[in-house]
Amino acid sequence: MLAERIGSLTGNNNFVIGLARGGIVIADQIAKKLKLPLDILVIRKIPSPVDPELGVGALAPDGVSYIDWKLAARVGADEKYINRIIDNLSPEIKKSLQFYRKSYHPVKPSGKTVILADDGAATGGTIRAAIRWLKAKSAARIIPAIPVAPYGLAEDLKDDNVSPVFLQEPQDLTSVGSYYRRFDQVDEKRVLELIGKR
Repeated sequence: MLAERIGSLTGNNNFVIGLARGGIVIADQIAKKLKLPLDILVIRKIPSPVDPELGVGALAPDGVSYIDWKLAARVGADEKYINRIIDNLSPEIKKSLQFYRKSYHPVKPSGKTVILADDGAATGGTIRAAIRWLKAKSAARIIPAIPVAPYGLAEDLKDDNVSPVFLQEPQDLTSVGSYYRRFDQVDEKRVLELIGKR
């Protein structure tokens, strides 16, 4: 459905990038349908100090991050705390990317149209960090492609270079998994299988 909404892209400067790990399953389907190259990106949530499930932001490779400073202030995540988490997560992200990409050379986003796929967005922090990373890499156009995301996120993300394609934007999104018939965990083996088919 996402591929149909995106439609055909002309030229050779297009590829799909999936966020590890669940996003790579969505990205694989889009890449197959649109006959485009597939790559992977690792983003890590920056957890709240009071609730590890709540993200106050997210970290992309190369130290690129997005922080919701209003939320961070509400839960007591000051700059010192966030910098400490970033220092801890950065090597982990680098290691994960090296592991996933050990058998191929990653696609370079510069000057390309990038379809950025994830399995859902609970708060939007992860997708915002990924968009910032792609902009830092000089992607020409970014198409965030997500099955379900909070109401208003697509409008917030939209700009001259960003054209979101979301299937559902409920006003009361509490759980991404509740919008799937099956929402199994995607393990490393499955990710490597999908990347290996590229």
